[in-house]
Amino acid sequence: MIRVLVIGGTGLIGPWVLSGLQELEPAVDLWVMNRRAQGPDSVTALSGDRHDPAAVRAALDVAQPEVLIDMIAFTSAEAEATVEVLREHGAPTRTVAVSSADVYEAFSRLNRLIGGPPETEPITEASPLRVGEGAQGAAYDKLAVEQVYAAALENVAVLRLPAVYGWPDQSRIEAYAGPMLDGVEEIALHPRLAGWRFARVLNRNAGHAVALAALGDWSGFCAWNVAEPVSPTEAQWVARIGQAVGWRGQIVESDAVEPPGFDADQPIILSDARIRSELGYHERHDPEQGLRDAVRRYAEFRARKS
Repeated sequence: MIRVLVIGGTGLIGPWVLSGLQELEPAVDLWVMNRRAQGPDSVTALSGDRHDPAAVRAALDVAQPEVLIDMIAFTSAEAEATVEVLREHGAPTRTVAVSSADVYEAFSRLNRLIGGPPETEPITEASPLRVGEGAQGAAYDKLAVEQVYAAALENVAVLRLPAVYGWPDQSRIEAYAGPMLDGVEEIALHPRLAGWRFARVLNRNAGHAVALAALGDWSGFCAWNVAEPVSPTEAQWVARIGQAVGWRGQIVESDAVEPPGFDADQPIILSDARIRSELGYHERHDPEQGLRDAVRRYAEFRARKS
């Protein structure tokens, strides 16, 4: 039996991490720590704020984990506080942290923080990392989180995720699904936006990837990208949403529409060949079914509000 402690576990991806761990290893001794002590009946839930070192220490005392999964480290300060507790307590054998594809230099170019020609090849784990803070500054810096954990702990894995969609998130679909549900006949995209590519992953499959990393056979520092095989253009993404809605309208390109507020010459095409090869990752859950579920739940949510 392997003992796993998850910090977080209640957001967009966390519940799928918990179910994924239990599917992969039915005998897992699974604990979660979050503010409201929420978790499935089969998981031992502890109440605690990850910003409170005493709460983290208490969770470690009780769970005695071999693997720690940090779902909600967003800043270097959060990672440093957790590392300090781990040093005092005795670090688990392995630590897995959920990171983001925005650690790569291509994101700095996308957000116009640096110049230079766009990187049009698929981004791999060996691609250049950004220098300095990202577009959101120190308030959200997954690269700093990675660096803190990697420098302080012996065995650390990071999962670099692209745009994650799936219920309960609405932000990835509402700009298009909302008008479609309202019956519009046309969705207009600026040509520069229509052809822009951005990697995506269903939350359920992202959770499966984290679970695989937690139970995998690896050591040292490991970084894995997670994404769907095709990084769709925005027009393709809109079409997928339209299919999920059952929408029969048209997607058109128009210069009259506001252009994107970022450098659309820089695609974010993510390669996750490494995690598929090394951990046997695959889409355990059908992305299109996940998108249909998200659209259905979003439609129900809109109906309740109206």
